[in-house]
Parts: sequence; C-alpha cells; structure tokens
Amino acid sequence: MTSDTPPIAAQGVATLPDEAWAQARHRTEIIGPLAALEVVGHEAADEAAQALGLSRRQVYVLIRRARQGTGLVTDLTPGRSGGGKGKGRLPEPVERIIRELLQKRFLTKQKRSLAAFHREVAQACKRGLGSSGTKNQRKA
Repeated sequence: MTSDTPPIAAQGVATLPDEAWAQARHRTEIIGPLAALEVVGHEAADEAAQALGLSRRQVYVLIRRARQGTGLVTDLTPGRSGGGKGKGRLPEPVERIIRELLQKRFLTKQKRSLAAFHREVAQACKRGLGSSGTKNQRKA
C-alpha cells in the first residue's frame, strides 16, 4: 500500500466490542430455541422479552433475524444506527449539496416546489457524486 492510499476503515463483526459479543451470545441462547419453533406464542415471547429486557415486538424481530440468518451468533448482534438525533444519515457530500441548494433555491421568497427541488438535488448529486450518491440521495 502506498502512502497516498487512504486507509481502509475497519468495519463489520471483527470490530464488535466484547460487550456486543456477549449480548449477541445471550440473545442466541434465548432466541435460538424459539426460532426453531414453527409458531412462537405470546407467552414464550414475553418470557424472552423479560429475560432480554426487550419488548415482545423486538423479540419477534430477533426471531425473524435468527430464522433468516446464517445460524451464527452474529445474526443477533445489536444493530448500530447510522443516524439519529444530531447525526446525518446521508454521506457528507450529499448533505453539502442539499444544504447548498436549500439556501440557494428553496429558502427564498420565490420557493420552488418540493418536487422541483428534489429533481434539482437528484441532478446535482448525479453530476457531483457519480453513481455513488444517487442511491443514498433517494433517502432524502
């Protein structure tokens, strides 16, 4: 690797903290037997929810993930939110384009329609980002 090559960011299960692994193992011990059942009743789901400190709905989500997964502990690792309060969900270049166009075109006395603004953002992302920005831009 040359010195001008950007470093590869470590991602995935290899970087999971020990606490996340422990939580995934605990979830697997409880959810695994339930996922093997054809039908999981409310009582069993409620017991699992109590043991895991989750809601019944979250238990059913974990059961679905276990059934659709590969059968590994990593199927039930806690998810990480990519966004949330105070954090953006879009890549920074897309955020920059949207901010710029908001100021120039939308936050004016003569506002464009939301549809026209959306089209302009999509076109700017295609021009400025190539193919990588269009997928993420649709979530805006």
